[in-house]
Amino acid sequence: MIRSSIALPALLCACAAAVAFAPLAEVEPKPGRGRAIYRTLALGGDHKEMTRRLNEYAAEGWEFVAALEKGTGAFKRPYVTSFGPAQRKLLDKLNGAWTITSSEHNGAAVALGDDPITVTFDGQKSATRIGKKVSQAGTVQYIAASGDNIIIDMLIEEGTDEESVHFTARCIVKLDGDSMQYSAGGYGSARPKDFTTKEGDGFQANVLKRSR
Repeated sequence: MIRSSIALPALLCACAAAVAFAPLAEVEPKPGRGRAIYRTLALGGDHKEMTRRLNEYAAEGWEFVAALEKGTGAFKRPYVTSFGPAQRKLLDKLNGAWTITSSEHNGAAVALGDDPITVTFDGQKSATRIGKKVSQAGTVQYIAASGDNIIIDMLIEEGTDEESVHFTARCIVKLDGDSMQYSAGGYGSARPKDFTTKEGDGFQANVLKRSR
């Protein structure tokens, strides 16, 4: 299943003009041997910036597959079913339930409504609930420490409709005791660099408190 656009997710949902991301074409992983996740990346523009982004992709386990039309390249990464000790230690820091206390998107505050929005992490699995209803759920496919932050790639596998699933949300997290800052890009977005948003960047930034 190939998508050219997708709605920004509730939680998990600008690159430089010279190196804009093409709309992501992500393929729904199929069970069984050889299961993989795919992304596309525009391959034109400034060579220095392009090299940086390609090295970032390589470090995160993406493998170049083929050149596509309109100057884009296809990349794939195996679907991850288990992590090593270092990654599990990072996952352990996230485990539990977290309640969103504030949120912003595209530079504007988001009204949270009357029902609490709770995000739970249980190993590689994560789910976002509005009240008791699951609005989105996924599986962590990449996690690593980056300075004071944790970077995560979350494969979204369940949503409220077909337009909010089957893509990888690229996220950053910062923990401070029982507080969490969580910023994510939507479909086709780069990974956020900090925990702020601005008009048109497609990012969602949330502040959460551990609830259990």
